[in-house]
Amino acid sequence: MRKILALLYILLLVSVTTFSQTKGIALKNVNLRLSPSAKSNIITVIPSWGTIEVEKCNQSWCFVEYGNFSGYVAKQYIVSRTSDKRTNVNNDSKKFYKNSQGDKVQSPTFYESTPQGASAECNDGTYSFSRSRRGTCSHHGGVKRWL
Repeated sequence: MRKILALLYILLLVSVTTFSQTKGIALKNVNLRLSPSAKSNIITVIPSWGTIEVEKCNQSWCFVEYGNFSGYVAKQYIVSRTSDKRTNVNNDSKKFYKNSQGDKVQSPTFYESTPQGASAECNDGTYSFSRSRRGTCSHHGGVKRWL
């Protein structure tokens, strides 16, 4: 049974595609797991905005190093960086939300340079398009600078 599990683990590692960026941050407190499964044992918890080294990713999971630990984190909870170039790991298209006045506003998004219409740069490197100061970048580590 152990040989089968070891073989499956190796196959999972081999099937994981290479991820071009190596630096990353956790978007919130996330579980570092032994294998790429939500049912897998938790090795440790990476704190919100914790710096990680992203080794490899597939569609749902990334193999990362955090301090002296290495394991898997769900891809949706991390953002990768290469020097000053920042990209969302998921490469999702723009997302929107309705603000307190009922207006449709673009959610904080990663850009290589300041985009037109941005009102603030968040501490995680995203740009906010908020139309009021209250709550701006609240899920992105706060406001780094107002634009």
